[in-house]
Amino acid sequence: ELLAGRHTRLLLPEYSYLHEPRLVINADKCRKESRYAAGLITDEMVCSGNPWRGTCFGDSGGPLVVKGTSFYTQL
Repeated sequence: ELLAGRHTRLLLPEYSYLHEPRLVINADKCRKESRYAAGLITDEMVCSGNPWRGTCFGDSGGPLVVKGTSFYTQL
């Protein structure tokens, strides 16, 4: 449900806390908006993306995590 990163920036101070944009989208929306061929995205897959929020330079490739009651679980 969340993507974690520390906003790596050149010549600017780093944030001391993690940013958590919500990125998970449902499979139907993912299939409609995806660049992949029809049929490649199934209901068993997790699809994520947000055109306005995401990773900063240097944070791409980080894990998706789900926030539990008292901890996060990496997907």
